[in-house]
Amino acid sequence: MRRFNPTRALAVCFLSLTAWHCAGPSASDSEVSELAGVVASAAEEPSEGEGGMAAPRLAGTEECRQLAETGSIDEDGLQGSLACQFDVEDLRYACRTDVGDVVTSTTSDFASVADFVEAARHIGKVTSLGEVRAQGDRVTRVHHFYDEIGRLTRSVEERPEGDVIHIFGNYDAAGRPRLEQQSGVALGGSDCTRVAVTLEYADAAGTVSRSFEPAAGCAYPVLAEIDYYDAAGNRVRVETDRGNGLEPELEALPGNVRAVCG
Repeated sequence: MRRFNPTRALAVCFLSLTAWHCAGPSASDSEVSELAGVVASAAEEPSEGEGGMAAPRLAGTEECRQLAETGSIDEDGLQGSLACQFDVEDLRYACRTDVGDVVTSTTSDFASVADFVEAARHIGKVTSLGEVRAQGDRVTRVHHFYDEIGRLTRSVEERPEGDVIHIFGNYDAAGRPRLEQQSGVALGGSDCTRVAVTLEYADAAGTVSRSFEPAAGCAYPVLAEIDYYDAAGNRVRVETDRGNGLEPELEALPGNVRAVCG
């Protein structure tokens, strides 16, 4: 990655064929420090690709990303369409989904084309400056913050009902976090302000798994989630466990594909 300490950022939750990632502020400095301490104190575990060997990379060239510009999707049983485009001049990735009578627009800003390409080399890796997601009158903004070697350390999600802060740590060889702590009343009210997330990446299988552990007394709606990617790094399926085991939530079939190089 060629980005250090980005200051510019728009924001959102990814829909489209990449990963959804939200975050947000409205927590005191002491709360942020506490969350960061929890993540930092977690034991480091060996990960695939460590020990002098490079982490597995997805199929394709080193400099190009095979971006699905169009596609069809099935979201909770509703059929829809997807259209995405990356502007190499503005460094902006924009997607629009039409499912039923719901239209969702998302934009993500990048510091370079190389950062956009890097996001597909290792599934689940976040490299954007921030995202914006609009669905009707509801707009969500996310700002991402990185350390000096380009690893995601914190995300701030500005939701209409309040902000949520995500603190990340315990990175694998590709610089992807394996632990996340979320805080904010927007998670579910005063009884649901802290959620711990464990992330697992399986590049060969093309999956990113998240396990959610809410604080005591918190009725968090999601227990687990698995994102499935194709060989080019496009997200093609999501399964979510809301208490009845993993069930399909989103399926996507990429259409026209274009190479973005840089």
